[in-house]
Amino acid sequence: GKTKKCLVCIEQGDIIGIIGMSLDITDRKKAEQKLKESEEKYRAVVEQANDGIVLIQNELFQYVNPYS
Repeated sequence: GKTKKCLVCIEQGDIIGIIGMSLDITDRKKAEQKLKESEEKYRAVVEQANDGIVLIQNELFQYVNPYS
């Protein structure tokens, strides 16, 4: 996970300790991996399709597959 640390000092500047905080991002990393795998499968299907597939957003072509 991600860890943040900061030093604890007294007025004279002497370090008297460290405070740390962690955040477990395991679930987020697992979800990101599943999304990546899903996108790879989708891309493979779309790119190998025998029909034309076009994605248009805001009146602009965002994607056109290399159909035969």
